[in-house]
Amino acid sequence: MTGFIDKKFKKMPGRYLAQCLLVVILLIVILSFLDVINETALIASLGATAFTIFSMPSSYMSAPRTVIGGYAVGMLSGVIFWYLSGREIISVTLPADYIPAVFAAIAVGVSILVMVVTNTEHAPAAGIALGLVLNSWNGGTLLFTLAAAIVMSVTKEVLSDYLVDLL
Repeated sequence: MTGFIDKKFKKMPGRYLAQCLLVVILLIVILSFLDVINETALIASLGATAFTIFSMPSSYMSAPRTVIGGYAVGMLSGVIFWYLSGREIISVTLPADYIPAVFAAIAVGVSILVMVVTNTEHAPAAGIALGLVLNSWNGGTLLFTLAAAIVMSVTKEVLSDYLVDLL
């Protein structure tokens, strides 16, 4: 049976604390620019991205290509299926209560497919597709969310000599 406290943490608690503090500071800055009450689905994806990047910095899913590319794919899928969910022809074939859920699910499935085909797999970015179909948003939100993913990726790259895998 493994212990309750991770063995790596016992060897380098300062690294763990420093990397987690870095995430706190980055997210305070990022979240201060977003409407944290009305854009919770998008914000949750950014939190999951921060976890991925800063707990597993050498992971394939933490690479700038996967983070930024994954967000671009998730956003494009979310925007397309948000638009399609509002078309009248769709409401003829589906009960209105089901339309958002069906299109959100399709957006996630399509974003996963495109991410794996283009080697831009970043799991939290699939959440962006879901959030865009189900929540209100605007172009500024899209740009800022992509910018936040870029800032986290650049921060990781700049500090790559100091970051360690925590998992």
